[in-house]
Amino acid sequence: MKFEHEVKRVSWNEELGQWILQYVNLSVPNMEEQTQIFDIIINAPGALRIPLIPDQFEAFKGPTIHTAEWNHEIELKNKKVAVIGSGASAVQVIPSIVDSVETLHCYQRKPPYILPRAQCSFPGSVKFIFRHFPVVMRLFRYIIFTVHELLYSAFRPGSLMYRLISRVSKAYRQNVLKNHKHLWDDLTPKYTIGCKRVILSEQYYPAMARPNVQLHTSPIDNIVDQTIYTKDGSKNEIDVLILATGFRVSDYFGPLEVIGKGGKNILKSWMDDRPRSYYGVSFCDTPNYFYLLGPNTVLGHNSVIFMIECQVNFILNAISEMMKRKAKVLNLKLSAEEEFMNQIDADMKTTVW
Repeated sequence: MKFEHEVKRVSWNEELGQWILQYVNLSVPNMEEQTQIFDIIINAPGALRIPLIPDQFEAFKGPTIHTAEWNHEIELKNKKVAVIGSGASAVQVIPSIVDSVETLHCYQRKPPYILPRAQCSFPGSVKFIFRHFPVVMRLFRYIIFTVHELLYSAFRPGSLMYRLISRVSKAYRQNVLKNHKHLWDDLTPKYTIGCKRVILSEQYYPAMARPNVQLHTSPIDNIVDQTIYTKDGSKNEIDVLILATGFRVSDYFGPLEVIGKGGKNILKSWMDDRPRSYYGVSFCDTPNYFYLLGPNTVLGHNSVIFMIECQVNFILNAISEMMKRKAKVLNLKLSAEEEFMNQIDADMKTTVW
């Protein structure tokens, strides 16, 4: 295990039938790249790891925080704070800071679908049953999993689940904001459910209704010093800027360059065509190379941890098969990749996600 190291490049060596890995030790300034050779590479960088910081916000002269890299040394109490974004990060941040700031300016492009979170406390008797009868707990977990799997149909416009979720979201929004009807229109999604992440929260709508919160739906036009100008002509001076702008989720490899068989640059081939994979785990022309949460993976209705576990099992089975056959190289067939991508294309025709 190596910490404070960054892998710069992995390249497949045809003669060796191995991967040449080049990396740097970040704890040693100006250190030259080091090289190691591996039989198999499993790339598990995580999907939400590289913060997305739009260029226009670099013009802001005051303190700036990205929600993925929170700076606790920046004081928010009694400050005029702006939150950019209205996705999952913003929904978590806004309720947590609304009580301490003087004014909270929320800049929203499109409102999310919000559903109440189903939460409950387990009495001691239930915990006793779970502890002494594990099969009951497993059954309970299976029920939770199955219910969430059914939510997948909500991403099919016109389906029963789609209509149900849409109505529940609308009823919940109007009930919580019944004394703030002026917010209804601005906080009502105008797009098909699933085009943006569906969020569970009981704190977001009450926070947006607070008197010290101002919701801005006009696009940001310009930033000068510490003033944000929007296209409707309004301007607001800000003490602290919080970017809830998400992550570069399509930047699969980040700073890493992956060179497969025949000198094929995997990322470049994707940019020239589109990201391609087999179950998001294997790529054609990258022998003995596996990836977690690759293209066409990550889901919006159930546990991504379960998906990772399935992918890990897939990788372990593949490696076990290599060992059983005493095979040095395992390479994905192009026909298998194309068959999977064709299936993905067919399935996506009737969904929004």
